[in-house]
Amino acid sequence: MSNQIKAVSQNEGLMNFIVGKVWLNAGRGGQLIIDRDNPADIVLTPGMRVNLTDQTDKKREGKLDADYSVSILLTETDAMRLIEEKKALITNRQ
Repeated sequence: MSNQIKAVSQNEGLMNFIVGKVWLNAGRGGQLIIDRDNPADIVLTPGMRVNLTDQTDKKREGKLDADYSVSILLTETDAMRLIEEKKALITNRQ
């Protein structure tokens, strides 16, 4: 089995899978960090859509929470599998 996941471009029977976060830096643009716990390589191709979801209303006082989450569309099967694998990686690291 290949350890690559290819993003898809149409939203029929698909779901978002968060691949990273964006932090905005006043006057210096922003920074995108791809999650180190992604359980597979994410392949982006020309014409793919990357979604930004505003997280500013969820920021906690005194924390360095991201301003945006970054997601791609995957089939529900791939997304659910990767979510479970990501949870396992995080649990094993802790």
